[in-house]
Amino acid sequence: MRYLYFVLILVVFSACSNEIDLYADWENIPVVFGLVEADGTDQYLRVERVFQGEDGNAFDAAQNIDSIYYSNASVFITNETTGASTLLEKTEVSSTLNLDRDPGLFAREPNFLYKLDADDLSYQAGDMLTLELFQNGVDVPFSVAQTNILQPVEYIPNSSDIISFRPGKPTSFNFEFGPNSKLFDLILYLNITEFDSADESITEKSIKWVVARGVNIPDEVTAFYTYSIQGDGFYAALLDNLEVVPTVTRFFGEISVEFIAAGEELKLFNEIAQVNTGITSAQEIPVYSNLSNGLGIFSSKSTSRVDELTLSEVTIDSLRNSELTEALNFN
Repeated sequence: MRYLYFVLILVVFSACSNEIDLYADWENIPVVFGLVEADGTDQYLRVERVFQGEDGNAFDAAQNIDSIYYSNASVFITNETTGASTLLEKTEVSSTLNLDRDPGLFAREPNFLYKLDADDLSYQAGDMLTLELFQNGVDVPFSVAQTNILQPVEYIPNSSDIISFRPGKPTSFNFEFGPNSKLFDLILYLNITEFDSADESITEKSIKWVVARGVNIPDEVTAFYTYSIQGDGFYAALLDNLEVVPTVTRFFGEISVEFIAAGEELKLFNEIAQVNTGITSAQEIPVYSNLSNGLGIFSSKSTSRVDELTLSEVTIDSLRNSELTEALNFN
């Protein structure tokens, strides 16, 4: 099961004038965020709308579910490769799937997402999907977006399945990707067992270490890519997530490596979002969306995860004896 969970904040500068018109005629502007993956599971997309706050109070309106959700919208996805189409189900996921919306400006409950049922629409890598939004029974969509399903991304461990982290030395991660993958995240899961001699308790911990987020794949790289980091980051991740407790002895377990690749649409979205606009002559912040009408993106992603990797003996020795981590009591 995959889901996408976003909060969108819109910032608007006024034009260069002493008079500011805070209101304009209402427009039907959807906000869509969805990353579809060809993994045979149910997918969840967020479909909401831009609103104008009543009496000028947008903060109050953001807490009103009638302001942020469509009550009469239909969301269809068509596989252009096969011609099959399906209607997505509007689903309240807080109570059914325990997927709570992050705290913020917007109402947290109910939390509506649109479910793409894996049994209702089949697709595979290379297929083109079209998202269409309809409203009030009109047979012409008011917004359309398309994306290609990405080829699988594959993490390529070394022959021994052993990872080594040495301070001041690089650690490399290799992966293979399809032609439409444009950026990636690299995440490591560090599994640790703790034994507390004070009460003889045993605790299993898994640290999620986001090694890299939103890294662009160079245009000249076509299939294989090696991404290197400094080994110091490994020790910093442990220090950030573990407390020094004299009675606790720790044992390092297995490591899981996860690569998440995404398509061109998300790459462009990130690039525009990261632009340092300052106060431009037009005083406008650029926005990218691949919707024909609206904000947000409809794109694809591909995930590869390899478990049961181990640390090298050199790294284990560093954990035990280095000044950085010796107080964490690794055995």
